[in-house]
Amino acid sequence: MLRLWQSRKRRKEPIASQPIQPAPDLSDESVGAEQLPEDRWTSLAREHLGRGELRLALRAFYFASLAHLAERNLISLRQIQVEPRLRTRTAPARHYFPELLALFGENVLVIDRAWYGLHQVSGSR
Repeated sequence: MLRLWQSRKRRKEPIASQPIQPAPDLSDESVGAEQLPEDRWTSLAREHLGRGELRLALRAFYFASLAHLAERNLISLRQIQVEPRLRTRTAPARHYFPELLALFGENVLVIDRAWYGLHQVSGSR
């Protein structure tokens, strides 16, 4: 009985592996929000915050917000102009979250000033 138990080999399940996707280079203008899901953008933003790379962190948080809206079918990440689509998609849901369009507009203004403008990004308001 002991031999039978010892000779019994346990089959180990093969481990499915997936290649680790490198994080997109946020300084590259061709990077878009469609390249990662919201949680990965948020993690990447926190990593940049931890390293003091505030401009890159801000861009990653912006992409996280776009990915969040896309997951809820409020925008399409394939479109160049996001705000007009957001305006039409939020019309039925405005009574749930009426500030959505205004808040999104503020986010766009901040990212545009920091990314394309000459405004410095700092940790204070």
